[in-house]
Amino acid sequence: MIAPIAGGSFEGPRLRGRVLPGGSDWTLLRSDGVLELDLRITLEADDGALIYMNSFGLRHGPPEVLAELARGDSLIRPSITFGPRQDSKRAHRSMRI
Repeated sequence: MIAPIAGGSFEGPRLRGRVLPGGSDWTLLRSDGVLELDLRITLEADDGALIYMNSFGLRHGPPEVLAELARGDSLIRPSITFGPRQDSKRAHRSMRI
């Protein structure tokens, strides 16, 4: 599934601006039940600088919890893991804004 990103804003201690329209969030449900999340957007900082941002992650969890999500049930407990693969070259990277 591809979900278009229409826009938005962001703000942090050192950087703020807007999310430009035209980005997308790609999701792929694999045969092993893991959901791949691939976000690609362009940010425009208040000073006019353009920043390309991409984020890739995997969502996985116990089969019964994933079934709850598929039904649209809300989860009260933290049963789902979002994050980079531990074998990923980028698993050690993080960015503070």
